[in-house]
Amino acid sequence: MTRYPGHRIVSLFPGLDQTLQDSLLAAIESVLIEAEAERIWIEESPSHDLRVHATLPPVDAPEAPVVPIGSAPSAVTIRSSVSVPTTVADQAPAETCSDTESVE
Repeated sequence: MTRYPGHRIVSLFPGLDQTLQDSLLAAIESVLIEAEAERIWIEESPSHDLRVHATLPPVDAPEAPVVPIGSAPSAVTIRSSVSVPTTVADQAPAETCSDTESVE
């Protein structure tokens, strides 16, 4: 079997209902065509799962830099509190509460 350069997109494991497998493969193919894949192919692995591969066009966005975890800055934690005045509509009538001192 000739290997083509590309990316493995997804694996479908054996034992799927044939109708479900056909629908999944058709949907995956449709998405890859929409993403302008140059080539789409399926290989069977030694464990009999189907591996969908595709050669995708290059991405224009530059790759994100790799920053070692030890040198990465910590995320800033922002804490705030807000006081909201209670209105008469928010307060329960005193006769419905067993504890008239406070309402939770």
